[in-house]
Amino acid sequence: MTKQEKIKHVYGGQWDRLKDKIDDNGWSTEKLSYEGADGDTYGFFDCNSQTFNGVTMYRPFDLVGIENNNGWFKIEKQDGLYPAGLYWVVMEITTSDSMKFKVVVPYTANEPFTDWPQPSERVRYTHYDLIVRPTKLPLY
Repeated sequence: MTKQEKIKHVYGGQWDRLKDKIDDNGWSTEKLSYEGADGDTYGFFDCNSQTFNGVTMYRPFDLVGIENNNGWFKIEKQDGLYPAGLYWVVMEITTSDSMKFKVVVPYTANEPFTDWPQPSERVRYTHYDLIVRPTKLPLY
């Protein structure tokens, strides 16, 4: 799923009505709403709001962290090198009956590398997050 697909999915039935008012990070100039059985319009409460340059914008809570994918990077072919280090890696596992589930596992690279290994046809890495080594020791 891409970032744009995730935003569209979260907005659901409101997408077609609001798509021209939604920015690249899921913020909308209009609050999500629905029409009740009584014909009145009601606002959703599961969103946060922020003011940008004097304009109040709204976004569903499910999109919090979309700017940087909660710190995770998609594993995609790149020309450069990944640095050596310890990583958290999202492993997607497909069972024999085609069900998929994801787990987070540690991965250690002792030297810089150009490509992520894919363990098998049914097991593949989808995202990574480098565990940054602290630069300062504790004071006490």
